Amino acid sequence: VVIWNGSAHVYVKYDGNVDDHEWHHYAFTTTSSSQKLYLDGIEVASGSNTFANSALANVMTLGSLNNSNYFLNGNLCNVGVWNRVLKKSDVNNIKNMSYEDFGNTEKNGLVAWWGLEEETGTDGAIGATGGVLDSHGSNHGTLV
Repeated sequence: VVIWNGSAHVYVKYDGNVDDHEWHHYAFTTTSSSQKLYLDGIEVASGSNTFANSALANVMTLGSLNNSNYFLNGNLCNVGVWNRVLKKSDVNNIKNMSYEDFGNTEKNGLVAWWGLEEETGTDGAIGATGGVLDSHGSNHGTLV
């Protein structure tokens, strides 16, 4: 996981070589000084990077490092962003859920949810192209 701390990229690394052609659930949580990476509900890496805990207008990129040569060799689905730190019990609770399965507990602090099951317009319009729909809010994404 690569994080922009306001002046440089910092990393939380896990080299578990997960290449078994199965779906896996990853969750990443952060505060301004502590990070945790979960794989299938188990904490596999942690970090102690410090930065201002703010994402006011920062762009989040999934599957590559700023459209550089570092691309994910796999598929993504069901990506969510919360404005609170998820506990291990939260991570385990949501790891096999779709947005439709969420109740009030799972939606607590949820900012955006992209199922990534269909391409939409960059404004979330169904039937259009170039984007992905935010099922929870209005943070529609752009496909690159």
